[in-house]
Amino acid sequence: NIWKQIVNHNKSSTANLIIGFGPMSDRYLVKENASSSFMYMLISTGLLGLISYLLLLVSIGVKIINIILKNNFKNYFLNSMLLLMIFLTLRSLVENSFTIIGLDFYLFLIAFYCLHNHQKIAQNMN
Repeated sequence: NIWKQIVNHNKSSTANLIIGFGPMSDRYLVKENASSSFMYMLISTGLLGLISYLLLLVSIGVKIINIILKNNFKNYFLNSMLLLMIFLTLRSLVENSFTIIGLDFYLFLIAFYCLHNHQKIAQNMN
């Protein structure tokens, strides 16, 4: 029901469909949490933001798969960051999670940085 309201609000004008209504607009327009990062991105940032968000998730997924295929699973720090990133990404399916600034957002940034720079971090740890 919340998701239908969000989609209906976005259909109200082409500009809102493309660029959205702005941060925290789910709380103003439907008076509830969007309960999904995808719906939150759609109502807050429109199709442009949702497409960017999906591209970010795909690039993270590719990075995670590459690390898993090359990892010997002996680096516990890297394994922890992998699990954290996977957990936060899956959690974003049913919650806003890291799409709003909060603890999830900061954990996501740390995990993203560590996964992106895992080789440099591993060299410094040795």
